[in-house]
Amino acid sequence: MPIFREVATKARICIILPAMALLAAVLAPLLFAPALSDEIFTLEAASRPWPEFWTRLQADVHPPLHYLLLKAWFALTGPGLVSLRTFSLLMAVAAVCVAGWLIPSSPALSPWAAWFFAANGILLMMA
Repeated sequence: MPIFREVATKARICIILPAMALLAAVLAPLLFAPALSDEIFTLEAASRPWPEFWTRLQADVHPPLHYLLLKAWFALTGPGLVSLRTFSLLMAVAAVCVAGWLIPSSPALSPWAAWFFAANGILLMMA
């Protein structure tokens, strides 16, 4: 049993590494990349007062959970492009950690699951 615990502890520590690699990979674009059209739409939608918020989202095909969470985030940090990108980055890092903890059936596979998830091109591009 102690060997299993030791492997599980090392696996948990190793899950943090891909999350930090993801953080490093997208940190520079967070500050320096120009705004994309979907970021502008999201920023405008989440910055609206509640009645306008719901009206604005009627035209969107996506469920409103992301916008609701982002609206709460903006209440804490204030609206802005860096705040929007920081929220996306934090959600991506959290997703990498969750993938590392939930996907594999073995603690030894947890770091691999987290690394493969963190290296996903779509996640890197959209985080």
